[in-house]
Amino acid sequence: MRQETDGVLVLEESDLCRIPVRQKRANKGTYGPLLCIAGSEGMAGAAYLSALAAYRSGAGLVRILTPEVNRSILQIQLPEAIVESYDLETASMAAEIRVRLFWCNRRAALRSRRKKVRR
Repeated sequence: MRQETDGVLVLEESDLCRIPVRQKRANKGTYGPLLCIAGSEGMAGAAYLSALAAYRSGAGLVRILTPEVNRSILQIQLPEAIVESYDLETASMAAEIRVRLFWCNRRAALRSRRKKVRR
C-alpha cells in the first residue's frame, strides 16, 4: 500500500493477497451480522449505500433498520438484505435499536462459539 500526496491510500496488486478467500460452502451466517441503522423518512439512499458497502466489504447477514416509508424501496434495491422498519409516530427509537443490537450481538456470539468448537 502506498500513500499518494493528497492523503489517499492506493492498494497495489500485492495487497490483494491479504484479503481472505471466502469458503466455498459458506452462507450468510458464516461471515457475521451487521446492523445498519440509516435513512430518514423518504430518504433511503444512505441506508441503501451503507448496506451495499457492508456486503461489498464482506458482511454476511445485513439487517437495515429504517423508517417504514423506506421499506419497499430498500427491499427492491437490495433484496438480499433483511429490512426492518419502525413507525416514526409510535416507536421509541432507543427501544428499537436495543432490540436490533441484541440480535446482532447474539448472532456474532453464536458465530464465535461455532469457530471455537471447530478448532
